[in-house]
Amino acid sequence: MEAWKNSISLVKEMYGMLIAFPEYEKYTLTQQIRRAVISAPSDIAKMESCQSVKVTSSETGKNAEKMI
Repeated sequence: MEAWKNSISLVKEMYGMLIAFPEYEKYTLTQQIRRAVISAPSDIAKMESCQSVKVTSSETGKNAEKMI
């Protein structure tokens, strides 16, 4: 969770910095930077989601084995 919070802070910081970019970069470099910086918290959230599903699945499997 701490990594996700840090990555959100980075997103906010980068978006603030992109305001200073020249207007002609609006649809080129700045868009590429935005996509890149937003991918970090998205990837972290996705990874956390997958790990919680794995834990739940493994726990369910263990419980099923106990019932047999």
